[in-house]
Amino acid sequence: MLKKSRPPKPFLISSYLINFLFISFLQSQNIIDAYLIGNNTTTLRGTQQDGLMTPRDLDFHKDVDRQNELWVINEGATPYGNNTQYVETVCIPQNSNVTFTIYDSYGDGICCGFGNGSYDVIICDETVASGGNFDSQESTSFNVGTCDDACAGNEVEVTISILTDNYGGETSWDIVDDDNLIVYGMHADAGGSTVTYYNAGQDIQWAEYRKDSFSGHFMHTASAIAMSENGTFANTLDCQDANNNANGYFTGCSLWDSDTTIYARVNQNGPLLGSHIDMIHQSPYSEGIASAGGNVYWLFDGFHNAICKYDFATPHQHGGDNHSDGRVYRHSDVVVERVPGLSSHMEIDPVSGWLYIADTGNERILRMDPNSGEFEQNLTPYGEALQAYWSMSETDWNIVADTDLIYPTGLDIYGNRLLISDFDNGDIIIYDISQDSVVELGRIETGLSNEIMGLKVSPDGAIWYVCSNANELYQITTIMMGDVNGDGIYNLIDIMLVVWFTMGMQELEDDEIDQSDVNYDGVIDIFDILLIVDLVL
Repeated sequence: MLKKSRPPKPFLISSYLINFLFISFLQSQNIIDAYLIGNNTTTLRGTQQDGLMTPRDLDFHKDVDRQNELWVINEGATPYGNNTQYVETVCIPQNSNVTFTIYDSYGDGICCGFGNGSYDVIICDETVASGGNFDSQESTSFNVGTCDDACAGNEVEVTISILTDNYGGETSWDIVDDDNLIVYGMHADAGGSTVTYYNAGQDIQWAEYRKDSFSGHFMHTASAIAMSENGTFANTLDCQDANNNANGYFTGCSLWDSDTTIYARVNQNGPLLGSHIDMIHQSPYSEGIASAGGNVYWLFDGFHNAICKYDFATPHQHGGDNHSDGRVYRHSDVVVERVPGLSSHMEIDPVSGWLYIADTGNERILRMDPNSGEFEQNLTPYGEALQAYWSMSETDWNIVADTDLIYPTGLDIYGNRLLISDFDNGDIIIYDISQDSVVELGRIETGLSNEIMGLKVSPDGAIWYVCSNANELYQITTIMMGDVNGDGIYNLIDIMLVVWFTMGMQELEDDEIDQSDVNYDGVIDIFDILLIVDLVL
Protein backbone atom coordinates (compact mmCIF):
# COMPACT_ATOMS: atom_id res chain seq x y z
CA MET A 1 0.00 0.00 0.00
CA LEU A 2 1.28 3.39 -0.94
CA LYS A 3 1.88 5.84 1.87
CA LYS A 4 1.42 9.57 1.58
CA SER A 5 4.73 11.33 1.51
CA ARG A 6 5.51 14.50 3.37
CA PRO A 7 5.83 17.70 1.36
CA PRO A 8 9.42 18.24 0.26
CA LYS A 9 11.57 20.30 2.60
CA PRO A 10 11.83 23.28 0.26
CA PHE A 11 8.12 23.97 0.84
CA LEU A 12 9.00 24.59 4.50
CA ILE A 13 11.42 27.23 3.27
CA SER A 14 8.65 28.79 1.23
CA SER A 15 6.55 28.99 4.40
CA TYR A 16 9.39 30.78 6.06
CA LEU A 17 9.51 33.27 3.20
CA ILE A 18 5.87 34.25 3.74
CA ASN A 19 6.87 36.05 6.95
CA PHE A 20 8.77 38.71 5.10
CA LEU A 21 7.07 38.59 1.70
CA PHE A 22 5.42 41.99 1.91
CA ILE A 23 8.43 43.85 3.27
CA SER A 24 10.98 42.33 0.92
CA PHE A 25 9.23 42.05 -2.41
CA LEU A 26 9.85 45.66 -3.40
CA GLN A 27 12.94 46.16 -1.29
CA SER A 28 16.47 45.40 -2.41
CA GLN A 29 20.01 45.93 -1.30
CA ASN A 30 22.04 48.69 -2.92
CA ILE A 31 24.59 47.26 -5.36
CA ILE A 32 27.27 49.18 -3.41
CA ASP A 33 26.83 46.73 -0.50
CA ALA A 34 28.17 43.93 -2.69
CA TYR A 35 31.61 45.58 -2.60
CA LEU A 36 31.81 44.86 1.12
CA ILE A 37 31.62 41.11 0.48
CA GLY A 38 34.98 41.34 -1.27
CA ASN A 39 34.40 39.83 -4.74
CA ASN A 40 35.88 42.95 -6.31
CA THR A 41 38.07 43.56 -9.33
CA THR A 42 40.20 46.70 -9.65
CA THR A 43 41.22 47.72 -13.16
CA LEU A 44 43.61 50.45 -14.28
CA ARG A 45 41.63 52.51 -16.78
CA GLY A 46 43.76 55.61 -17.36
CA THR A 47 47.37 56.78 -17.13
CA GLN A 48 49.58 59.76 -17.87
CA GLN A 49 49.67 58.64 -21.50
CA ASP A 50 46.02 59.71 -21.72
CA GLY A 51 46.92 63.14 -20.39
CA LEU A 52 46.36 62.57 -16.66
CA MET A 53 48.58 65.04 -14.80
CA THR A 54 47.74 65.43 -11.10
CA PRO A 55 44.08 64.45 -11.56
CA ARG A 56 41.95 65.65 -8.65
CA ASP A 57 38.34 64.93 -9.52
CA LEU A 58 35.97 63.23 -11.98
CA ASP A 59 32.31 63.19 -12.93
CA PHE A 60 30.05 61.41 -15.40
CA HIS A 61 28.09 63.38 -17.95
CA LYS A 62 24.44 63.78 -16.93
CA ASP A 63 22.94 63.50 -20.42
CA VAL A 64 21.37 60.04 -20.78
CA ASP A 65 22.93 59.72 -24.23
CA ARG A 66 26.38 60.63 -22.88
CA GLN A 67 26.35 58.91 -19.48
CA ASN A 68 29.32 56.73 -20.47
CA GLU A 69 31.46 59.87 -20.73
CA LEU A 70 33.73 60.22 -17.71
CA TRP A 71 35.39 63.63 -17.33
CA VAL A 72 38.57 63.88 -15.25
CA ILE A 73 40.01 67.26 -14.28
CA ASN A 74 43.75 67.84 -13.87
CA GLU A 75 45.09 70.35 -11.40
CA GLY A 76 47.66 71.87 -13.75
CA ALA A 77 51.20 72.93 -12.90
CA THR A 78 52.27 75.53 -10.39
CA PRO A 79 53.15 78.55 -12.53
CA TYR A 80 56.61 80.06 -12.54
CA GLY A 81 57.00 83.37 -10.76
CA ASN A 82 57.80 86.58 -12.59
CA ASN A 83 61.40 87.66 -13.22
CA THR A 84 62.76 84.67 -11.33
CA GLN A 85 65.67 82.32 -12.02
CA TYR A 86 64.82 78.59 -12.00
CA VAL A 87 67.33 75.73 -12.31
CA GLU A 88 65.96 72.19 -12.73
CA THR A 89 67.69 68.91 -13.59
CA VAL A 90 66.53 65.76 -15.41
CA CYS A 91 68.30 62.39 -15.64
CA ILE A 92 68.06 60.82 -19.11
CA PRO A 93 69.43 57.46 -20.38
CA GLN A 94 72.84 57.79 -22.02
CA ASN A 95 73.00 58.49 -25.77
CA SER A 96 69.28 59.21 -26.02
CA ASN A 97 68.06 61.44 -28.83
CA VAL A 98 65.74 64.00 -27.30
CA THR A 99 63.99 67.29 -28.09
CA PHE A 100 63.72 70.18 -25.65
CA THR A 101 60.77 72.53 -26.26
CA ILE A 102 60.01 75.74 -24.40
CA TYR A 103 56.50 77.24 -24.65
CA ASP A 104 54.92 80.62 -24.05
CA SER A 105 51.13 80.48 -23.78
CA TYR A 106 50.69 84.13 -24.80
CA GLY A 107 52.85 83.70 -27.87
CA ASP A 108 55.48 86.39 -27.26
CA GLY A 109 58.41 84.34 -25.91
CA ILE A 110 60.23 85.42 -22.77
CA CYS A 111 62.30 88.22 -24.27
CA CYS A 112 62.23 91.06 -24.89
CA GLY A 113 58.92 92.94 -24.98
CA PHE A 114 57.88 92.23 -21.39
CA GLY A 115 61.10 91.57 -19.52
CA ASN A 116 64.47 90.07 -20.37
CA GLY A 117 63.91 86.35 -19.86
CA SER A 118 66.21 83.64 -21.21
CA TYR A 119 66.86 79.91 -21.09
CA ASP A 120 69.83 77.53 -21.31
CA VAL A 121 69.97 73.74 -21.57
CA ILE A 122 73.30 72.32 -20.39
CA ILE A 123 74.72 68.77 -20.71
CA CYS A 124 78.19 67.77 -19.49
CA ASP A 125 79.10 71.47 -19.05
CA GLU A 126 78.10 72.22 -22.63
CA THR A 127 75.17 74.45 -23.61
CA VAL A 128 73.09 72.64 -26.23
CA ALA A 129 70.13 75.04 -26.42
CA SER A 130 69.54 78.66 -25.45
CA GLY A 131 67.45 81.66 -26.30
CA GLY A 132 64.41 83.62 -25.22
CA ASN A 133 63.22 85.55 -28.27
CA PHE A 134 60.56 83.30 -29.85
CA ASP A 135 56.81 83.23 -30.37
CA SER A 136 54.67 80.37 -28.99
CA GLN A 137 57.43 77.76 -28.79
CA GLU A 138 61.00 76.89 -29.69
CA SER A 139 62.50 73.38 -30.01
CA THR A 140 66.05 72.02 -30.09
CA SER A 141 66.98 68.36 -30.71
CA PHE A 142 70.23 66.79 -29.48
CA ASN A 143 71.90 63.60 -28.24
CA VAL A 144 72.62 63.59 -24.50
CA GLY A 145 75.88 61.61 -24.90
CA THR A 146 77.72 60.29 -21.83
CA CYS A 147 79.59 61.84 -18.91
CA ASP A 148 80.09 61.51 -15.17
CA ASP A 149 77.61 63.54 -13.16
CA ALA A 150 75.07 63.28 -10.34
CA CYS A 151 72.80 60.83 -12.17
CA ALA A 152 73.08 57.03 -12.15
CA GLY A 153 75.86 55.37 -14.13
CA ASN A 154 73.68 54.74 -17.18
CA GLU A 155 72.10 58.21 -17.20
CA VAL A 156 73.13 61.76 -18.01
CA GLU A 157 72.13 64.92 -16.16
CA VAL A 158 70.42 67.63 -18.21
CA THR A 159 70.20 71.06 -16.57
CA ILE A 160 67.46 73.52 -17.58
CA SER A 161 68.08 77.10 -16.46
CA ILE A 162 65.23 79.57 -17.03
CA LEU A 163 64.98 83.26 -16.17
CA THR A 164 61.32 84.23 -16.52
CA ASP A 165 60.01 87.52 -17.87
CA ASN A 166 57.29 89.74 -16.40
CA TYR A 167 54.74 86.94 -16.98
CA GLY A 168 56.37 83.77 -15.68
CA GLY A 169 53.07 81.89 -15.55
CA GLU A 170 53.06 81.76 -19.36
CA THR A 171 56.26 79.66 -19.56
CA SER A 172 56.50 75.87 -19.70
CA TRP A 173 58.81 73.22 -21.19
CA ASP A 174 59.36 69.52 -21.79
CA ILE A 175 62.06 67.05 -22.87
CA VAL A 176 60.77 64.17 -25.01
CA ASP A 177 62.58 61.13 -26.42
CA ASP A 178 62.60 61.31 -30.22
CA ASP A 179 62.37 57.52 -30.64
CA ASN A 180 59.76 56.37 -28.11
CA LEU A 181 58.13 59.71 -27.10
CA ILE A 182 58.87 59.16 -23.39
CA VAL A 183 58.57 62.45 -21.50
CA TYR A 184 61.70 62.58 -19.33
CA GLY A 185 60.94 65.92 -17.72
CA MET A 186 58.56 68.84 -17.92
CA HIS A 187 57.21 71.92 -16.29
CA ALA A 188 53.63 71.85 -17.48
CA ASP A 189 51.74 74.88 -18.63
CA ALA A 190 49.87 76.54 -15.79
CA GLY A 191 46.15 75.87 -15.66
CA GLY A 192 44.10 72.72 -15.42
CA SER A 193 42.90 70.47 -18.20
CA THR A 194 40.47 67.62 -18.75
CA VAL A 195 40.65 64.07 -20.01
CA THR A 196 37.35 62.69 -21.24
CA TYR A 197 36.97 58.91 -21.34
CA TYR A 198 34.37 57.84 -23.89
CA ASN A 199 32.69 54.44 -23.39
CA ALA A 200 34.32 54.40 -19.95
CA GLY A 201 35.09 50.90 -18.72
CA GLN A 202 34.26 49.22 -22.01
CA ASP A 203 36.59 47.47 -24.46
CA ILE A 204 36.13 50.38 -26.86
CA GLN A 205 37.05 53.04 -24.28
CA TRP A 206 39.15 55.91 -25.62
CA ALA A 207 40.45 59.14 -24.11
CA GLU A 208 40.65 62.74 -25.26
CA TYR A 209 42.84 65.40 -23.61
CA ARG A 210 41.75 69.02 -23.79
CA LYS A 211 43.15 72.22 -22.35
CA ASP A 212 41.62 75.61 -22.98
CA SER A 213 44.26 78.16 -23.97
CA PHE A 214 43.04 80.44 -21.19
CA SER A 215 42.90 77.75 -18.51
CA GLY A 216 45.83 79.40 -16.72
CA HIS A 217 43.18 81.69 -15.24
CA PHE A 218 39.88 79.80 -15.50
CA MET A 219 41.28 76.45 -14.36
CA HIS A 220 44.15 77.76 -12.27
CA THR A 221 45.04 74.90 -9.88
CA ALA A 222 41.77 73.11 -10.72
CA SER A 223 40.56 71.13 -7.70
CA ALA A 224 37.08 69.77 -8.50
CA ILE A 225 34.54 69.35 -11.30
CA ALA A 226 30.76 68.93 -11.37
CA MET A 227 28.45 68.28 -14.30
CA SER A 228 24.95 69.75 -14.50
CA GLU A 229 22.00 68.18 -16.25
CA ASN A 230 21.78 71.22 -18.55
CA GLY A 231 25.09 70.35 -20.23
CA THR A 232 27.30 72.80 -18.37
CA PHE A 233 30.09 71.91 -15.98
CA ALA A 234 31.97 73.96 -13.44
CA ASN A 235 35.33 73.74 -11.70
CA THR A 236 36.81 75.19 -8.55
CA LEU A 237 40.28 76.74 -8.18
CA ASP A 238 42.65 75.87 -5.35
CA CYS A 239 44.60 79.14 -5.40
CA GLN A 240 44.64 82.54 -3.76
CA ASP A 241 44.52 84.59 -6.95
CA ALA A 242 43.84 83.33 -10.47
CA ASN A 243 46.05 86.09 -11.92
CA ASN A 244 49.05 85.08 -9.76
CA ASN A 245 48.99 88.37 -7.86
CA ALA A 246 50.69 87.80 -4.52
CA ASN A 247 48.38 90.26 -2.76
CA GLY A 248 45.25 89.38 -4.71
CA TYR A 249 42.19 87.23 -3.91
CA PHE A 250 40.50 87.15 -7.31
CA THR A 251 39.37 83.56 -7.85
CA GLY A 252 36.39 81.28 -7.37
CA CYS A 253 34.52 79.08 -9.83
CA SER A 254 34.37 78.83 -13.65
CA LEU A 255 31.51 77.65 -15.86
CA TRP A 256 31.91 75.79 -19.16
CA ASP A 257 29.82 74.28 -21.96
CA SER A 258 30.44 70.52 -22.34
CA ASP A 259 29.61 70.72 -26.05
CA THR A 260 32.84 69.32 -27.54
CA THR A 261 32.58 71.61 -30.55
CA ILE A 262 32.84 74.54 -28.13
CA TYR A 263 34.85 73.53 -25.07
CA ALA A 264 38.56 74.27 -25.62
CA ARG A 265 37.78 74.91 -29.30
CA VAL A 266 36.40 78.43 -29.70
CA ASN A 267 38.46 81.60 -29.13
CA GLN A 268 41.64 79.62 -28.53
CA ASN A 269 43.69 82.37 -30.16
CA GLY A 270 41.56 85.21 -28.88
CA PRO A 271 40.35 87.85 -29.14
CA LEU A 272 37.96 86.72 -26.39
CA LEU A 273 39.02 84.72 -23.32
CA GLY A 274 38.78 81.15 -24.58
CA SER A 275 35.70 78.96 -24.36
CA HIS A 276 34.54 79.53 -20.76
CA ILE A 277 31.01 80.89 -20.37
CA ASP A 278 31.18 82.47 -16.90
CA MET A 279 33.30 82.95 -13.79
CA ILE A 280 32.71 84.44 -10.34
CA HIS A 281 35.73 85.31 -8.21
CA GLN A 282 34.67 85.39 -4.54
CA SER A 283 36.13 82.14 -3.13
CA PRO A 284 39.91 81.67 -3.00
CA TYR A 285 41.12 78.14 -2.24
CA SER A 286 37.91 76.44 -3.33
CA GLU A 287 38.23 72.67 -2.87
CA GLY A 288 34.92 71.07 -3.80
CA ILE A 289 31.83 71.63 -5.92
CA ALA A 290 28.36 70.12 -6.40
CA SER A 291 25.74 70.85 -9.03
CA ALA A 292 22.39 72.11 -7.76
CA GLY A 293 20.84 72.03 -11.23
CA GLY A 294 20.95 74.53 -14.06
CA ASN A 295 23.73 77.07 -13.61
CA VAL A 296 23.73 76.87 -9.81
CA TYR A 297 26.59 75.19 -7.92
CA TRP A 298 27.69 74.75 -4.30
CA LEU A 299 31.33 75.44 -3.40
CA PHE A 300 33.66 74.51 -0.55
CA ASP A 301 35.23 77.93 0.16
CA GLY A 302 38.52 77.18 1.90
CA PHE A 303 39.52 80.82 2.30
CA HIS A 304 36.37 81.86 4.18
CA ASN A 305 35.92 78.42 5.80
CA ALA A 306 32.35 78.37 4.54
CA ILE A 307 29.98 76.73 2.08
CA CYS A 308 28.81 79.02 -0.72
CA LYS A 309 26.12 78.87 -3.36
CA TYR A 310 27.12 80.28 -6.75
CA ASP A 311 24.32 81.20 -9.14
CA PHE A 312 25.73 82.13 -12.53
CA ALA A 313 22.25 83.13 -13.74
CA THR A 314 22.58 83.72 -17.51
CA PRO A 315 26.07 82.85 -18.80
CA HIS A 316 27.87 85.45 -20.88
CA GLN A 317 29.18 84.84 -24.39
CA HIS A 318 32.01 82.35 -24.86
CA GLY A 319 35.15 84.01 -23.58
CA GLY A 320 33.31 87.02 -22.18
CA ASP A 321 33.78 88.77 -18.83
CA ASN A 322 30.42 90.18 -17.71
CA HIS A 323 29.55 88.64 -14.33
CA SER A 324 27.14 91.30 -13.15
CA ASP A 325 24.08 89.04 -12.95
CA GLY A 326 25.85 86.52 -10.68
CA ARG A 327 24.75 85.79 -7.12
CA VAL A 328 26.80 84.36 -4.26
CA TYR A 329 25.40 83.23 -0.90
CA ARG A 330 28.00 82.52 1.78
CA HIS A 331 26.85 80.20 4.62
CA SER A 332 29.52 81.06 7.17
CA ASP A 333 27.79 79.17 9.97
CA VAL A 334 28.68 75.90 8.20
CA VAL A 335 32.30 76.04 9.34
CA VAL A 336 34.70 73.90 7.30
CA GLU A 337 38.47 73.57 7.13
CA ARG A 338 40.63 72.89 4.07
CA VAL A 339 43.85 70.92 3.92
CA PRO A 340 46.31 72.60 1.52
CA GLY A 341 46.58 70.62 -1.70
CA LEU A 342 43.61 68.33 -1.01
CA SER A 343 40.12 68.46 -2.48
CA SER A 344 36.98 68.42 -0.31
CA HIS A 345 34.17 67.05 -2.41
CA MET A 346 30.44 67.59 -2.10
CA GLU A 347 27.26 66.08 -3.53
CA ILE A 348 23.51 66.64 -3.21
CA ASP A 349 21.43 63.58 -2.31
CA PRO A 350 18.61 63.59 -4.91
CA VAL A 351 16.28 61.79 -2.49
CA SER A 352 16.59 63.84 0.71
CA GLY A 353 17.92 67.02 -0.85
CA TRP A 354 20.74 67.25 1.71
CA LEU A 355 24.12 68.58 0.57
CA TYR A 356 26.85 66.22 1.85
CA ILE A 357 30.29 67.72 2.44
CA ALA A 358 33.74 66.22 3.03
CA ASP A 359 35.08 68.55 5.72
CA THR A 360 38.67 67.40 5.21
CA GLY A 361 40.49 69.61 7.70
CA ASN A 362 38.06 68.81 10.51
CA GLU A 363 38.16 65.07 9.73
CA ARG A 364 34.42 64.69 9.36
CA ILE A 365 31.45 64.54 7.00
CA LEU A 366 28.72 67.18 7.19
CA ARG A 367 25.36 67.66 5.59
CA MET A 368 23.31 70.82 5.24
CA ASP A 369 19.87 71.71 3.98
CA PRO A 370 20.60 73.81 0.88
CA ASN A 371 17.17 75.43 1.15
CA SER A 372 17.80 76.67 4.68
CA GLY A 373 19.45 79.86 5.88
CA GLU A 374 18.37 83.46 6.35
CA PHE A 375 19.78 86.66 4.89
CA GLU A 376 22.16 88.20 7.41
CA GLN A 377 23.91 91.05 5.61
CA ASN A 378 25.26 92.27 2.30
CA LEU A 379 28.89 91.57 1.52
CA THR A 380 31.15 93.64 -0.71
CA PRO A 381 32.26 91.71 -3.81
CA TYR A 382 35.98 91.56 -4.46
CA GLY A 383 37.11 92.86 -7.83
CA GLU A 384 33.80 92.58 -9.70
CA ALA A 385 30.20 93.75 -9.63
CA LEU A 386 27.54 91.13 -8.77
CA GLN A 387 23.76 91.10 -8.58
CA ALA A 388 23.97 89.85 -4.99
CA TYR A 389 26.62 88.80 -2.47
CA TRP A 390 25.02 87.80 0.79
CA SER A 391 26.10 86.44 4.12
CA MET A 392 23.66 83.77 5.33
CA SER A 393 22.93 82.51 8.84
CA GLU A 394 20.58 80.04 10.58
CA THR A 395 21.58 77.27 8.18
CA ASP A 396 20.31 73.80 9.06
CA TRP A 397 23.32 71.45 9.15
CA ASN A 398 24.79 68.63 11.21
CA ILE A 399 27.69 66.21 11.49
CA VAL A 400 26.96 62.78 10.03
CA ALA A 401 30.32 61.04 10.53
CA ASP A 402 33.48 61.93 12.45
CA THR A 403 34.88 58.56 13.53
CA ASP A 404 38.03 56.98 12.06
CA LEU A 405 38.36 59.61 9.36
CA ILE A 406 41.71 61.27 8.67
CA TYR A 407 41.57 63.14 5.36
CA PRO A 408 38.16 62.51 3.78
CA THR A 409 38.35 63.92 0.26
CA GLY A 410 36.32 62.04 -2.38
CA LEU A 411 32.55 61.84 -1.92
CA ASP A 412 29.65 60.47 -3.92
CA ILE A 413 26.09 59.21 -3.36
CA TYR A 414 24.55 56.20 -5.05
CA GLY A 415 20.98 55.42 -4.05
CA ASN A 416 20.96 55.46 -0.26
CA ARG A 417 24.70 54.88 0.07
CA LEU A 418 27.32 57.52 0.75
CA LEU A 419 30.87 56.74 -0.37
CA ILE A 420 33.90 58.55 1.05
CA SER A 421 37.56 58.13 0.11
CA ASP A 422 40.21 58.86 2.74
CA PHE A 423 43.33 60.34 1.15
CA ASP A 424 45.51 59.31 4.08
CA ASN A 425 45.00 55.53 3.99
CA GLY A 426 43.13 54.94 0.73
CA ASP A 427 40.04 53.45 2.40
CA ILE A 428 36.70 53.84 0.65
CA ILE A 429 34.08 54.03 3.40
CA ILE A 430 30.44 53.15 2.72
CA TYR A 431 27.61 54.62 4.79
CA ASP A 432 23.86 53.95 4.88
CA ILE A 433 22.10 57.34 4.69
CA SER A 434 18.56 55.97 4.42
CA GLN A 435 17.87 56.88 8.06
CA ASP A 436 18.43 60.06 10.05
CA SER A 437 21.27 58.34 11.90
CA VAL A 438 23.96 57.63 9.30
CA VAL A 439 25.58 54.20 9.78
CA GLU A 440 28.97 53.05 8.53
CA LEU A 441 28.52 49.70 6.76
CA GLY A 442 32.15 48.89 6.01
CA ARG A 443 35.29 49.78 4.11
CA ILE A 444 37.09 48.86 0.93
CA GLU A 445 40.82 48.86 1.64
CA THR A 446 42.72 49.93 -1.48
CA GLY A 447 46.08 50.30 0.28
CA LEU A 448 46.73 53.48 -1.73
CA SER A 449 47.89 55.95 0.90
CA ASN A 450 48.22 59.61 -0.13
CA GLU A 451 46.70 58.97 -3.56
CA ILE A 452 42.90 58.92 -3.92
CA MET A 453 41.63 62.47 -4.35
CA GLY A 454 38.22 62.03 -5.95
CA LEU A 455 35.80 59.15 -6.56
CA LYS A 456 32.60 58.66 -8.51
CA VAL A 457 30.07 55.86 -8.95
CA SER A 458 29.04 55.23 -12.55
CA PRO A 459 25.37 54.78 -13.49
CA ASP A 460 25.89 51.00 -13.51
CA GLY A 461 27.33 50.97 -9.99
CA ALA A 462 31.07 50.72 -10.69
CA ILE A 463 33.34 52.75 -8.41
CA TRP A 464 35.90 55.01 -10.12
CA TYR A 465 38.68 57.01 -8.51
CA VAL A 466 41.76 59.03 -9.47
CA CYS A 467 45.25 58.82 -7.97
CA SER A 468 46.59 62.36 -7.95
CA ASN A 469 50.27 61.52 -7.46
CA ALA A 470 50.48 58.41 -9.65
CA ASN A 471 48.43 60.09 -12.42
CA GLU A 472 46.13 57.10 -12.73
CA LEU A 473 42.42 56.31 -13.05
CA TYR A 474 40.94 53.11 -11.60
CA GLN A 475 37.63 51.29 -11.81
CA ILE A 476 36.35 48.81 -9.20
CA THR A 477 33.68 46.32 -10.18
CA THR A 478 32.11 43.59 -8.08
CA ILE A 479 30.46 40.21 -8.46
CA MET A 480 27.10 40.20 -6.71
CA MET A 481 26.92 36.65 -5.35
CA GLY A 482 23.26 35.93 -4.71
CA ASP A 483 22.03 38.22 -7.48
CA VAL A 484 20.90 35.15 -9.39
CA ASN A 485 19.19 36.88 -12.31
CA GLY A 486 21.96 39.49 -12.63
CA ASP A 487 19.73 42.56 -12.48
CA GLY A 488 21.96 44.37 -10.00
CA ILE A 489 19.65 44.06 -6.99
CA TYR A 490 18.88 41.52 -4.27
CA ASN A 491 15.18 40.77 -3.94
CA LEU A 492 12.57 38.03 -3.63
CA ILE A 493 13.05 36.95 -7.24
CA ASP A 494 16.61 35.79 -6.48
CA ILE A 495 15.38 33.82 -3.47
CA MET A 496 12.55 32.11 -5.35
CA LEU A 497 14.80 31.15 -8.27
CA VAL A 498 17.11 29.25 -5.92
CA VAL A 499 14.16 27.73 -4.02
CA TRP A 500 12.59 26.49 -7.27
CA PHE A 501 15.97 25.19 -8.45
CA THR A 502 16.50 23.15 -5.26
CA MET A 503 12.96 21.76 -5.65
CA GLY A 504 13.64 20.72 -9.25
CA MET A 505 10.99 23.14 -10.50
CA GLN A 506 13.33 25.57 -12.26
CA GLU A 507 16.36 25.21 -14.51
CA LEU A 508 19.14 27.78 -14.22
CA GLU A 509 21.80 28.88 -16.66
CA ASP A 510 25.43 28.15 -15.74
CA ASP A 511 26.11 31.75 -14.70
CA GLU A 512 22.94 31.76 -12.58
CA ILE A 513 24.10 28.59 -10.83
CA ASP A 514 27.45 30.21 -10.13
CA GLN A 515 25.71 33.25 -8.63
CA SER A 516 23.53 30.96 -6.47
CA ASP A 517 26.46 29.27 -4.71
CA VAL A 518 26.88 32.13 -2.22
CA ASN A 519 29.00 30.16 0.26
CA TYR A 520 31.23 28.66 -2.46
CA ASP A 521 30.79 25.03 -1.32
CA GLY A 522 29.86 23.70 -4.77
CA VAL A 523 26.29 22.83 -3.70
CA ILE A 524 23.11 24.89 -4.08
CA ASP A 525 21.10 24.28 -0.90
CA ILE A 526 19.28 25.83 2.05
CA PHE A 527 22.46 27.53 3.28
CA ASP A 528 22.72 29.52 0.06
CA ILE A 529 19.01 30.40 0.30
CA LEU A 530 19.40 31.70 3.84
CA LEU A 531 22.41 33.79 2.83
CA ILE A 532 20.44 35.38 0.01
CA VAL A 533 17.59 36.01 2.45
CA ASP A 534 20.08 37.81 4.66
CA LEU A 535 21.26 39.93 1.71
CA VAL A 536 17.69 40.95 0.91
CA LEU A 537 16.91 41.85 4.52
